[in-house]
Formats: sequence, C-alpha cells, structure tokens
Amino acid sequence: EVAFPYEADDMVPVAIVLDAPSTIGAGYSVNGIGTNAQAIAYRDSLKQNQKTVTARIEERLGKTLSVQGNLTLLVNVIAAEVRYGDINRIKLVDGVKDVQIEATYTVQDDSINTALTTQYMTFASSAWAAGITGAGSRVAIIDTGVEDEHQAFDSKAYEYSLMKSAFDRGMLLDDYMAEVGVLTKEEIAAVSSQLNSQADAEQAYKSGKVPYGYNYNSGNYESDNYAGSSEHGSHVAGIAAANRYLKVDGKYVEAALKTGTVGVAPDAQILAMQVFSPSGGTRDSVYFLAIEDAIVLGCDAANLSLGSVNPG
Repeated sequence: EVAFPYEADDMVPVAIVLDAPSTIGAGYSVNGIGTNAQAIAYRDSLKQNQKTVTARIEERLGKTLSVQGNLTLLVNVIAAEVRYGDINRIKLVDGVKDVQIEATYTVQDDSINTALTTQYMTFASSAWAAGITGAGSRVAIIDTGVEDEHQAFDSKAYEYSLMKSAFDRGMLLDDYMAEVGVLTKEEIAAVSSQLNSQADAEQAYKSGKVPYGYNYNSGNYESDNYAGSSEHGSHVAGIAAANRYLKVDGKYVEAALKTGTVGVAPDAQILAMQVFSPSGGTRDSVYFLAIEDAIVLGCDAANLSLGSVNPG
C-alpha cells in the first residue's frame, strides 16, 4: 500500500500558474529586456493581475495567502505556501490555470576534485591561446553563495588580466571593458526596478569580478557561504571563472603555475545568486526568481546545481 504524501492541513510550497502568458511567452526577446519599455509595461500588467488574483484567492479561502514570490518573466506564477487541502479550491479561482506542488532540493556533495582537469575536458586552453578568456561574459552561479573575497576571485587580479588583454590590443582598459561589455554598477542600477530582488546596486555590487551578489533565500545581500557551510557555490564559481592570475609577493603570477586552479573562462564575471539556505534546502520558485534576474542582468550562462529532490 502506498502512503499518501500529505494530510489536508499540511503546508506545501506551490506554484499558482495564471492564465496569461509570461513575458517571454508573450513573445518579448530576452535581449535588453530590463530596459525594453513594452516588456516592462507587460510585466507590470502581469504583476497587477497577480495582485487581483491573490485577492480573489484570499476571498475564497477566507484568509491571507502566504505569497513567497511573484514570477512574471519566464513563467506567470504566484509562489506561495498553502494548505494541501486548499489546492483544489484555489484551482477554481478565476484567472488560475493550475496549482502545482513545487519540488524542494538539497545541496549536492562538492567533494569531487577537479583541479587541473576542466581545461583538458573542455579544451579551454586552446581558447585561451587564441585570446578568448571570457572577458565580458557574465556567469550566474545559482547555488549556495560565493566566497567573493577568495583569492581566486580577487578583483585586482581580474583587472590586471583585463589590462593585459587591453594592452595586447593597443587599447585603454576602460575602452576595452566597454567594448567587451563588462557589467558595471551603473548598468545594475538602470535595471534594478526590473529585478525580482529589487537589489540596490551599491549593496549588490561586491567587486569588478563579482559585480552582483544577492541571497534569494533570505532576501538580503549576506552570503551564507561561511566556514562550516557548504562551499559548493564557490567550487562551481571556481570551475567556471577562477582568475588566471594571483598576486604573490607583490607580483602577479599565473594561477595555473601557483595553485593549479584556473576557471574555464577566467576573465568572466561572476554573479553570485544564492538560493540555498544554510541548512542546504531550496525550492523551484526561488531558483526561478534568480534565473529571471540573471536574464535581466544579461547573463551569458547560468549554472544550477539542483542537487537531489527532497521527496518530503
């Protein structure tokens, strides 16, 4: 006999899917979506409709809906926590297309040793030899947080590497950074109103190497990636974009020779989007909040190490 997973009074995380298509589903391009006036207006209309539907749900249930997040870019979803027994009642509300129970996840083991292997697995060294180092690329690490003060992500070493590339091309550093499209504090400020985090650029900006850091699980700018917690996010960030230079005794040396650790795209920027709690748990909608913001911030790639699904 298979045990039924929930009792009627159990609180469960759900995605309340609404009838109208998401912004992307309505045909808006992801390119420059954070400053596209028509896309912004459409997202605002979805947000307003979500408020209306939330009010209808609350009227039907006779209580306040515990809203955890509002998604409008990739999906049109109200993320909430509800009684399992209320799900079918919510499905009957005008404007609701479906109600789906969200999956929850735990952090993957990060004990695998990848030192000096990724460049051979991906042939990254061939790209480096051709002068392709990831400069101007933006990589979202949607994970447990990133230890942005680690030597592998040192901003001065990152800028030194860009300066060398600029010199090789006969360019000034600022001109080179503008040409390749390095993410700046000013660009973040320009789209902050379109971010699910509503992040303040001054607080979110950690450094040139890590220009954006936000904790989507706790709703603040503090990373839980401290000693004793999971360092999985920092591990992944290192594989993706650990710097190619380190400062040793006042001089910059190649990280490959000093530590044997270089990212696949060492001159790329890292956007640290924490979605896991210190205990190692998260859910679908928290991931989606971060993914939508990665799109608005113009990320070229996003890594999600989903870990294992927690059936409970």
